[in-house]
Amino acid sequence: MAFDRMKFVRKFSIEAKEHIEKISNGLMELEKSPDNTEILQEIFRSAHTLKGSARMLKLLDINKIAHKMEDLLGMIKERKLPLSAEITDLLLENCDAIDECLNAALEQQESGVNVDDHVARLEKAMKKEPFQLKAARQKAAEASSHEQAAPPPVVARLRQRVPQPGSLS
Repeated sequence: MAFDRMKFVRKFSIEAKEHIEKISNGLMELEKSPDNTEILQEIFRSAHTLKGSARMLKLLDINKIAHKMEDLLGMIKERKLPLSAEITDLLLENCDAIDECLNAALEQQESGVNVDDHVARLEKAMKKEPFQLKAARQKAAEASSHEQAAPPPVVARLRQRVPQPGSLS
């Protein structure tokens, strides 16, 4: 009997999407309750599981991004780095990147995700260096090219639902 790798990739994709959702929703909850260590632990575990499972299936782009997300979340968990709205947005953008990589893997295609850029920005955040959010770069590019916008990424969708600290909604 031949090994059907895609069977495992399809099963992983179902679980991975659940982990992405758990991370995304958890980050939004964490913004409301920054001292909730239980939510932070859940998010950390989901990133850890994504990293390990992706590595096992040789989905190295997902593995690299999830690994750096886990490292960043570990620093937040150990209180070496505070969770900010910018870091939350960065983590959400990386959830989008993992989702793009996952969809490409299911189609057996290259994702087009610049993994090195995502990893570099996560590393900058860990070093407390300034980083630019992908959404900010895309917005600037769209304004200059006047192209029709793609569906909003997780960051935009979640930010539309959750009032920001200090807002009246």
